[in-house]
Parts: sequence; C-alpha cells; structure tokens
Amino acid sequence: STSIPYGTTGGIKLSASCTRQGAGELSCQWYTIGGTLQLINGATEPVYQLPADLSVGRHTYRVTFTSDYYSKSADITITVTKIDLANAQITIEPWHADGKFRFYPYASETAALSSLSVVKVTANGKEYTLSNNDYTYEGATATQVGNYKLTITATDSCANYKGSKTFDWEVIPYQLWRPIFQGSQTYTKTYDGTTTLPGSYTWLAEFFGREGTDQNVTLKSGDYEVTATEFVSA
Repeated sequence: STSIPYGTTGGIKLSASCTRQGAGELSCQWYTIGGTLQLINGATEPVYQLPADLSVGRHTYRVTFTSDYYSKSADITITVTKIDLANAQITIEPWHADGKFRFYPYASETAALSSLSVVKVTANGKEYTLSNNDYTYEGATATQVGNYKLTITATDSCANYKGSKTFDWEVIPYQLWRPIFQGSQTYTKTYDGTTTLPGSYTWLAEFFGREGTDQNVTLKSGDYEVTATEFVSA
C-alpha cells in the first residue's frame, strides 16, 4: 500500500507490465475494487493516471493482462491520507491583517472568530471552505485587553483534514475622544474649608468613542485620573 496526501493524486500514475514467452499480443484493462469489481472505461494502457479528486481512504486497483489463452492480474492499493492543518494555510474571514482587534465597551466580549466567520484551507494548490461541522475552536473571545491564542481543530468527521492550527491575536484598547464636560464646566459648592468637589458630583464628563458618538462610555473609579484642576475662589 502507498500513502498519498489528499489533493496530490492528480500527478500520480500507476504502471504495470507483463511478459510471457509464447503468449500472443497482451491486452490491458484497469479496474477498481470496492464492493464489486468495476471496469474503468478507457483505462486500457499499462499506465493509469489517478483521479485528481480521489477521496481520503483506501482505494484498490486491479490491472489484468490477457491474451487468447493467458490472463494475469495484480492489485495495487493506494491510501489517501488527510492533510494536517498545521501544514496548510488557513485564512479566516473577516480577520485583521495585523491580528489586532479593538476592545468594544458596548459588547460583552471581543471575538476574533464566530459562527459567522468563514474558514478556508489551502493546501497542495487547492482551496476548501470548512463547514461548521468540520472544525471546533477555542480561545476566540476575550473580555479585556491583552494577547490571546486562537486554536482551530479539525473534527473526526472532517473529510479531508486533521490536526489543528493556532493563531496569535491581540485585543487593543478602545480609543476615546477628549471628555465632554457637563454644563458650563463650572462647579460650585458652599465653602467648607476644602477645595475638593462634593461627593454628589459623580458624573463630571462624558467620553465617546472615536468610531462614533452614538453611545457614551462609563469609566469606573480607578480607570482614570483628573489632572490640572484649579480652585478659583470661595
């Protein structure tokens, strides 16, 4: 038995020869052996080229040479193996070329891949789009800024591929515009000997994202600092 990776059988030729002293001119015929013996139409030469799209699995061929009073056969088994994803090119659509995804405060998580993504495999000059049943994935979501790893793994039921491949991706900070202060940007209180704002002033400014101003961002204590403040008068 000879093993050949999926997608490479188009360049493989099976060859056979037969000689017998005293036999007349020998004719040749190739067959496939599955549940039954199936004649391959047109395969009457000692050399037979395998189909380019031969599926993963075991394929047995029989070549038979015959003359008036003579017949000789031989079987050849070809095993087409799955391609390891680690050795293939995998593309995800959509995917940022630099592998960086911006954190969005309006979403529960940032996702590098979802059920709506399209995953394609390119190997041996052929491109194949994986179905949702062909693979599983982990490490595709994050809830904070940082570096992550996404791993795509072929399922056992995937027809032509096996193994897994890992991608590095990063969640980068959400970009804010300068704060928009409330009212006249002047805050007053009854003088009590201190220059600090009263505790009731818990919302001094709004922060909006650079990608649009349809929603504002709430910053928690510790997420920011106030600088260059000035006490004017009492």
